[in-house]
Amino acid sequence: MLATILSSLTKIMIGAYPYWRHSIPSTTQRVYFANHSSHLDTLAIWSALGSELRKITRPVAAKDYWGKGGIKGIIAHQALNVVLIERSGGGEDDPLKPLYEALDQGDSLIIFPEGTRRYEAMPAPFKSGLFHLSRKYPNVEYVPVYLDNTRRSLPKGVFVPLPVTCTVTFGAPLSIDLNESKESFLSRAREAVINLSKPESLLGQQDEEDVIEIQNHAQIEELNATAEEITEQARTNIVESPVDGVSNIVLNSNVLSPEVAHIAKEGSDQEGSLEHLLNKGIAIIKGKEHAEHHDDSHLISEKDNATEKENV
Repeated sequence: MLATILSSLTKIMIGAYPYWRHSIPSTTQRVYFANHSSHLDTLAIWSALGSELRKITRPVAAKDYWGKGGIKGIIAHQALNVVLIERSGGGEDDPLKPLYEALDQGDSLIIFPEGTRRYEAMPAPFKSGLFHLSRKYPNVEYVPVYLDNTRRSLPKGVFVPLPVTCTVTFGAPLSIDLNESKESFLSRAREAVINLSKPESLLGQQDEEDVIEIQNHAQIEELNATAEEITEQARTNIVESPVDGVSNIVLNSNVLSPEVAHIAKEGSDQEGSLEHLLNKGIAIIKGKEHAEHHDDSHLISEKDNATEKENV
């Protein structure tokens, strides 16, 4: 019951919409690995999996944060069924031992190979834990996941999440080569997560198309910057006026986030579609300002006409 309530609240608050790219939901034992920028990341992936997969998938979490009892302890144990690990090793012969035990009993896992949260959209270099898991359990599927917008909804150091639409993109399982070096494997795993942040149509382009890719990403970054500004303004508004602040971010997240997610999912097949989106997003955001400006111009025009008539 608690798990269902928690999943429902997550979807209401941030959407946690799943996109499966070259992969499908499956009960096959898996290790889902993702970028990490928010405490919402675990809930987003877990909620996006669906009820049947949630029953067999356990997030990996730091014991010093989730194992202290209270409401976090209740969520960790009764809802998420987390695998707790010592962040510093805690004197264990192998800090990954709790993960081994979970995999041995057939559970799937959710892990964040960066080891800590960071605000940047792209993940930092991965730590070695994922590599060691792949050597010990090569028959498990290692599925990359990219989380978009959780960092805006609940970044590090913030305690009240904003209702910004977040997406969860699942990629194709990594191929496992037991002869591959640790550095090569971790680099390839990180690149698989990064690629999920890009429109699929931009992947595998020839050199002559690289300029188009750079331009498209520049436009997306500009749109994302606008979303960042909206989010920060909304956070300030919530402190001053909770109702207006939440209404503002809900309005703008409905305008921006699904559109950005649509680009990430569908690509930019039509010429100028990104430019159209950018213009549309900014136009809607500034719609009120434009409307007010139009009204002012109309009044000024009427005043000028009246003045001309008087002069005549």
